[in-house]
Amino acid sequence: MKIYVILLSLFGLVYSANAKDSVSCNSNEENKYQFYSDIKIGIYSGTFDPPTKAHNAIIRSAIKNLGLEKLYIFVNKNGEKNYKCSSQERVAMLQLMLEDLQDKVVIIAQASDNKRSDYLMIKKILNQKIIHITGEDSYQRRLFVKPENRVLFDVIAIIARDTDQDKAVDIKLEKNAFYLPITSNESIESISSTKTRAKLAMKRYNNIDVTPEVLSYIIEHSLYYFPGNVKEREERYIEKYYAYVGKIYAPCPPPEFDPLASEESWGETFYKMILNAKK
Repeated sequence: MKIYVILLSLFGLVYSANAKDSVSCNSNEENKYQFYSDIKIGIYSGTFDPPTKAHNAIIRSAIKNLGLEKLYIFVNKNGEKNYKCSSQERVAMLQLMLEDLQDKVVIIAQASDNKRSDYLMIKKILNQKIIHITGEDSYQRRLFVKPENRVLFDVIAIIARDTDQDKAVDIKLEKNAFYLPITSNESIESISSTKTRAKLAMKRYNNIDVTPEVLSYIIEHSLYYFPGNVKEREERYIEKYYAYVGKIYAPCPPPEFDPLASEESWGETFYKMILNAKK
């Protein structure tokens, strides 16, 4: 299937894919989004390291249940976290996972320092109201910020940590916030990227929480596990690091070595460290 690749100078590489229908769910908040039916643009960001079946269900539910015409997905690559896979590897996995979407999804490797900047920039470019899709933990952290210091999102759709209403966290929502109705043929509450990476590291592929397309990409590119000599890999990592920084910045201790990180992710880690050192 033809995939359109768009270069946005402000955001980096963008990938479009085609859409798949899903059905609504039985959340107590499932009808509240109808008050915002005039908003057709959504933003969702995450590490997607790797993209899981939970991410898949969230993305498809947002498009269908919120009636979105376009969902911008930001793949994080900045901040304090060091990723197992590079942003472009994670973009590629999302691209495969969402290959059946049609003109609905725009996948962007994060270019700014934080999610706030991403949101404000795309808000300025599009000049439209936007639904910000965020996890329940992130939303709770938002509530600890003084109202005058919060990002003024038009509408906030919250991804519940647990769709079981008896276990739901009692949060006093802002007037423009509601829980996103999630659609899935299987339970997604227990899906964890951390647990998924642990299974991949041991090559335990049975009942793995990624789609077949993503798993094929992971196996083909030997991601999340390394079958070779770890000592040799570490020596290559250090050699590559000093060769990289020696041309740009004064040598300093390399970031902590992670044998399960891809070589492409090394380069991003090195570059991020250099930028932080120059600040």
